[in-house]
Amino acid sequence: MQAKAGLGGLPQGNIFSEVPDYTRAVHVRENAPQNEAHLNANRQKFTGQVAIVLSLLQNGVVLSSYIAMTQYHIGHLPRRIKDIRDNLKVVIDEQFQFDSNGRTTRNKIWFLRAAISEATAIKYKIEWKKK
Repeated sequence: MQAKAGLGGLPQGNIFSEVPDYTRAVHVRENAPQNEAHLNANRQKFTGQVAIVLSLLQNGVVLSSYIAMTQYHIGHLPRRIKDIRDNLKVVIDEQFQFDSNGRTTRNKIWFLRAAISEATAIKYKIEWKKK
């Protein structure tokens, strides 16, 4: 038996096979020329934000626009969520946030149901039964 090239004949794997192609994650069209120019000028930044958002969600973090802005410097979380859903085909759950009295607020939270813990689900009043 003849040894294959690379690492003394050990089988080679692609360690990046599970990494999404973030360069294709951000949308390409906008509704006005000046908005599209802004999108293209900031495409690298938005691509990095998509990677940050998806990584956080995959690690069980529940995100709101406020948390995304203040802690992670993500300027427009709903747009990054839409980019992930549309272009990376990831199913991201959402619901309205609850206040301390148990009433819904006008703010939304986003999460990956399979990634959150039971304690996180209880904290944010997310239905725990994983789909």
